[in-house]
Parts: sequence; C-alpha cells; structure tokens
Amino acid sequence: MPAEVDMLKLVEKLTNGCQINISKTGTKLIFKPGIIDCNEGLDVHHDCHLSRNIVYYLELVTVLGIFGKSQLSLKLTGNTDDNLD
Repeated sequence: MPAEVDMLKLVEKLTNGCQINISKTGTKLIFKPGIIDCNEGLDVHHDCHLSRNIVYYLELVTVLGIFGKSQLSLKLTGNTDDNLD
C-alpha cells in the first residue's frame, strides 16, 4: 500500500544506514535496520500519504524516538481527519 511505503521512507529519514528494498510486485520486503539517530538532531520534515492519518505515522515515530541517539525534531504534514486511525 502507498501509505506503508511512505512509512518506510519516514523510517529511512530517521535512521542512519537503513536499507529498504521492495520487490517490483510488492510482495517481498528486505529491511536492514540502521542506527536510530533522528537525523542527528536536525529538523525532519515529512509529507504523509493522504490515505492515512498522521496518527498512523506517530505510532511508529514515538517508539523510534524513545530509542534515538539524539533529540527528534519532526514536522509531519498530511491528513488529520479519517475513520481509520
């Protein structure tokens, strides 16, 4: 799904050394995690996919932010009103 791919792009922004490979058919995912460095304390801006609410992204970001090596400064833009999240 497009929102799931977009979520992986956000994870890639928040980590250092992360490798994500998705097969052409979208049925196989290879994920090698990196170090959660929260972009070394620099501001991170991400445009969330409009099919999901920002809360969908925040659920993962809050967990990653706790274990980050530096302070997380994140600005998310996107949908704030739906019935899924």
